[in-house]
Amino acid sequence: MNDLSIVVGHYSLLLGLLAAGWGMVGSLLGAVSASGGLQRSAERAVLVSSGFVSLATLCLIRGFLTNDFRLD
Repeated sequence: MNDLSIVVGHYSLLLGLLAAGWGMVGSLLGAVSASGGLQRSAERAVLVSSGFVSLATLCLIRGFLTNDFRLD
């Protein structure tokens, strides 16, 4: 497993965390202000978060299949 896969997995987890945080904050603000735009944005943030976590999972699976268990 090359270093690019490690970096992609690391940053995809960080971006997924940010997207999930925005999903939580956006949904709360959307519910309080009854703003449909914020609620839709929060729903999309959850989808983006799951995409980033899926990408990180693929990087882990790649490392498992190539017997590379580094966590550089």
